[in-house]
Amino acid sequence: MTTLRTLLAGLLAAFALVAMTPAAALACSCVVGSTEQHLQDADVVFTGTLTEVEPPPRRVIMSSGDPATYHFDVDEVLKGDAPVNARVTSAVSGASCGLENMTVDQEYVVYANGDRELTANLCGGTAHAGPARVERLRQVTGPAHPPGSAVAYPAPGDGPPYAWILGAGAGVGLVAAGAAALGLRRRRAVG
Repeated sequence: MTTLRTLLAGLLAAFALVAMTPAAALACSCVVGSTEQHLQDADVVFTGTLTEVEPPPRRVIMSSGDPATYHFDVDEVLKGDAPVNARVTSAVSGASCGLENMTVDQEYVVYANGDRELTANLCGGTAHAGPARVERLRQVTGPAHPPGSAVAYPAPGDGPPYAWILGAGAGVGLVAAGAAALGLRRRRAVG
């Protein structure tokens, strides 16, 4: 009987060891691309200084693919149009091909997609804006143009006061419903 217990305990321990072993993590894998390929794949290409990295909101369960927002002061645009202050979203982790290890106050060449809401990833070509890299890019694109003159994205709190408008609309709706109910009640009392 002790041999059976020992065997069962050993099997249970082996099962627990296998069940509790973490699965292999998958990482981002990029095919090395040329400047021309990155340009062709991007909607917008600009050089700019990274001013802020805004991580995704904290939650109980987080993913490496949760979007982080990178804020840039744009110096020049080499393809497409970009605002003076561009926001680019990307996965928070390089494991999900997100831009990572970027340093605030450093200049970057950013290859992004989209027009109003820009996105970028680790495989798209975004990198430090070294003089040789920027010169090579200018040889391919031709002369750069300045970014737009206005911030394309409203800052939080800017714009119409949607909460106030919704609240006022709900209040008017409640008053109208109350008046209708009161009128119906009076008609029943009279009739």
